[in-house]
Order: sequence, then C-alpha cells, then structure tokens
Amino acid sequence: MKHKNSLIGATICILTGICLGAIGAHSLEPILSKTALESFKTGVNYQTYHGLSILVLILLSEKLNINLIWSIRLMFIGLICFSGSIYLLALKSLLGLESLTVILGPITPIGGLGLILAWFIFLVVLLRLKN
Repeated sequence: MKHKNSLIGATICILTGICLGAIGAHSLEPILSKTALESFKTGVNYQTYHGLSILVLILLSEKLNINLIWSIRLMFIGLICFSGSIYLLALKSLLGLESLTVILGPITPIGGLGLILAWFIFLVVLLRLKN
C-alpha cells in the first residue's frame, strides 16, 4: 500500500483533532478567553476537516489512478502550520509563550497558504483529467 504513511498521518490528525476538541470544550472553556477559545476551535475544525480531506485525496488518488502526492503533502504541512500555530497562540498565556507571538503569528497564514495551494493543485489535477 503506497499511501500507508499518509493514511496513518491523516488518521492521527482526525484522532487528535477530536481529542483537542473535547479538551477545548471541557477543560479550556473556563480558563481561556472567548477569543482564544474560538481560535482554538478554528484550529480543531481545520485539523479535523483536512484530516478527512487527506483521506479522500488518498482514496481518489487510488481510485482514479492520479498523482495527488503534492496536494497531500501540502495539506499536511499547511495543517501543521495553520492549526499548530493557532493552538500555540490560543494557549500562549497558559504555556508561557507570549514572547513567541511574533514568530507564531506569521506561521498561521503560511499554513493557510499551504492549504490553499493543496486545494489549487488538486483542482489543476482534476481539470487535466481526461473524461
């Protein structure tokens, strides 16, 4: 199975997204500001949705016999940068990372750009498919 590592990675993204969502809803709500909690939830949503999206890309890659490796890779990278930086920014006061805000802030849009590029590459591959 050529996509085994990607399947495992996507499954880990979904599993940890669900766990982080539960932590956010049950443990972080009383200690985070409303804005920080909303940011955290955004990270969870993007992580879970894109974990599922990676699974779909893998299945489509196999079913349609198309190369989607760059979409898959960029989705992983974008997901880690986007959601990861959002988690750290939302939790910065709890983790003592206030001084890293200057570094973490720009990582979020870089991660978002990675996700956008992943979807753009997927679109280009689909447009090039022969009927």
